[in-house]
Amino acid sequence: MEKRALELPCRLNGYSRKKDRSVSIRLESAVEVSSDTVRDIDTFLMKEGWFLFAENKIQDCDIPKDNAPTEGKSQSKRLYDVLYVYWHGLQEKGDTSSDFNTFYNQKMERVIEHFKDKLPER
Repeated sequence: MEKRALELPCRLNGYSRKKDRSVSIRLESAVEVSSDTVRDIDTFLMKEGWFLFAENKIQDCDIPKDNAPTEGKSQSKRLYDVLYVYWHGLQEKGDTSSDFNTFYNQKMERVIEHFKDKLPER
């Protein structure tokens, strides 16, 4: 039977930001870990779920009620990636000299203004 949740006292030893703006987190157990716990950890490898860390006490209200997103990239991440590929193509053709962050901000502002213009007057 697969374990529903893993509870393990640990230390957050560090993290690194990735290109896609996600984060890789390094944890270390604060206690000796039994073979059963290692087996439980192994059942979670390559699975998606929630990571909840608190210095000590976790309140019930801290625990997410919904399942973690598991269906690939978020819509905002997909849009970001598509804009990056589009920008890269423009760069290869010499059709833009802006860096990606400037390009991204300009395109997002256009999308925002497009939908703001469609909002009813207040």
